[in-house]
Amino acid sequence: MKLLTTIAAVLISISAFSQEKLIYQGNGIITQGLDTLSLDEFKGMCKVEGIRKYQRVLRSPVYIPTVLRPHIMMSYNKAVKKSIIGESKKETIKYNRKKIGLALTSFTLASAITPRRRQQNFYEGRAWRTPGIIVLVCAGGFSINDFSTRLNHKYQSDVYFEQMVARYNKK
Repeated sequence: MKLLTTIAAVLISISAFSQEKLIYQGNGIITQGLDTLSLDEFKGMCKVEGIRKYQRVLRSPVYIPTVLRPHIMMSYNKAVKKSIIGESKKETIKYNRKKIGLALTSFTLASAITPRRRQQNFYEGRAWRTPGIIVLVCAGGFSINDFSTRLNHKYQSDVYFEQMVARYNKK
């Protein structure tokens, strides 16, 4: 009888402990025991526990030598956005077109204000051009830096949420 009581107490404590742990299922689904949490509820829980919301995330599951950074910084809102973008090909195309459009606009404006060799007295009164060119080229570079495939957007958001759930469980 004493053994049966001990086994029951251990099982109850194990089930109570496992109820507190969060599990990331993928596709933005976080469960706690049998309950499914919304991403907003999870964000609130992280805020209460004081968990940092910025995480370094690998750009792609496959390492490809590139000029671009292998890691990107992601915030909670960016991870939710990338999760939505990674859901469908249509959303990914729309997002990538926006990024390419912004980059091409920046590069075009930078080339438009770049001095031409034939212009006389170009630098007189136009000290704003060099910083303007630098700002526009950097803006275009940062914009095109987030261009990616649907699977990479999904991968980045999944890795972010897995890291957040692991941090929450360690608290």
